[in-house]
Amino acid sequence: MTLLNRILGAFLSNKFRWLTFGVVIVGGLLRLWVSLQPIDALIEKNLPDDSYYYFVIANNTIQSNSVSMDGINVTNGFHPLWLIVIMPIFGWSSSLSDSQITQALILSSVLDMVTIWIIGYLAAYLTRRESLGVFAAGLYAFNPIVILQVTNGLETAISMLTIALFLLLMKAWLTRHPSWLLTILVGVSGGLMFLARSDNVFLLGLAYLAALVYWKNQRARWPSVIAAGCVSFILALPWFLWSYFVVGSWMQESGVAVPYAIQARVILNEGPGMWTALKESLRQLTFVPIWLRGDYTGLPFFLGVVLWLIVIIGLIRLWRKNSPSLEKAMLLPLLGSCLCLVLVHAGVRWYPRPWYFIPSSIAFALAFPLVIKPVRSHGTQRLFLYAIGFGVYFALTGYTFWQIGYYPWQREMLAASRWLGKNISTDSKVASFNSGIYTYYNVFPVINLDGVVNHHAFQAIQDRDVMGYLQRDGVEYLIDYDNAINNEYELFMGDGYPEDLEEIGVINDVPVSGLGLIRVYRVLD
Repeated sequence: MTLLNRILGAFLSNKFRWLTFGVVIVGGLLRLWVSLQPIDALIEKNLPDDSYYYFVIANNTIQSNSVSMDGINVTNGFHPLWLIVIMPIFGWSSSLSDSQITQALILSSVLDMVTIWIIGYLAAYLTRRESLGVFAAGLYAFNPIVILQVTNGLETAISMLTIALFLLLMKAWLTRHPSWLLTILVGVSGGLMFLARSDNVFLLGLAYLAALVYWKNQRARWPSVIAAGCVSFILALPWFLWSYFVVGSWMQESGVAVPYAIQARVILNEGPGMWTALKESLRQLTFVPIWLRGDYTGLPFFLGVVLWLIVIIGLIRLWRKNSPSLEKAMLLPLLGSCLCLVLVHAGVRWYPRPWYFIPSSIAFALAFPLVIKPVRSHGTQRLFLYAIGFGVYFALTGYTFWQIGYYPWQREMLAASRWLGKNISTDSKVASFNSGIYTYYNVFPVINLDGVVNHHAFQAIQDRDVMGYLQRDGVEYLIDYDNAINNEYELFMGDGYPEDLEEIGVINDVPVSGLGLIRVYRVLD
């Protein structure tokens, strides 16, 4: 054994907790650095228009007792746990500012620091190697996709934390006698995980199924699985009931509104039928830019595909040699749920967004250490080389992501928001298909038109009567990119389009590729 190997081995084995703590701190500092950047910069980098829906709804819920984006139309187009958590940040004052967004991002950073620690603990337990626990924590903590998506103002950070807590409790539940207290805690954590993001239901269902399989020879423990599932359901039930009786839909309309419009356009262009749906699903699932960016894999750029192939092949080989049932009970539900996320959001909804797939980053951080679990000979030195390799990989790709940004076109939306503030009277009524930024930075209501947080707009889209809805609702101005009005939603505008729209302003001088110009229209009666 080399001197380097001895030094590293002693350091890792004796100071695991301090190293994990160090990874948590450094990972947290990276997240805090992003959180403290000027909002004008983050709008281009990682802060999507969708996050502003949360901020405004949280403010309206407290200030006007209206769970709505515009103070008028009640909505269920959000995940409730994150909204509840941030309501004190955005609801304490009637005015909204950038500092409140920064506070929410700091909160997300702190929550994700807990997630980093749990991942390190779980990996150390599954591999029986403390050094691999530190390595796993680093795989998640320093992944630039994770850093940018957990500080995006959305529910991502709290969703990752509830996933990690659920897995932690599942580990205890499966390896100990399942007391009723532990069973209830698992059920509560599963319910919170669902309330954090509703598509976590895939992990929830697969995990309970895995528990039944794990205890296949101990059927006396099956009632505890059923009980945990009931607790999760009971915790989520109020959200379903509120959605149905207040909004009129069991499902969040944020999950169906945009996919409905996409599907309608595809059918118009290519005709109805199963073959059309299959072609579009295949196109979405094989869309090269998304794979190259790394959205589906949770790892930066095309290397994520290669690394996941290594993990899948490695797990197959590992589990063929022996059958560690706890590893399977923990990892297979997580891996299966990640696959479900890709198939549903890309193959069924046809609307993949980068933050949907961050659970894949947790899955990789837990699975990769198992696959590369070093043999005793030169193992620590090899692990050190792996760490250096991933460090370089994450540093280079993180720099690239930061330079390019996820949403560079939103700088024009911020400029348009300021234009509205200067040129539109405060008692006016404005509408937009992408209304988050415009609403947050102005005092007048901006009606959401894509139906994500507006039930009546979604109904107007289904009726193909958006112009009629604008006119009946007294909307005076319409603002958006050319692509949104004249392409994505032209099919749904209905009578009065385009003759009842009078252009009164153009925001950007140079068209944004694929989006065109942001134009402001006066809606004529």
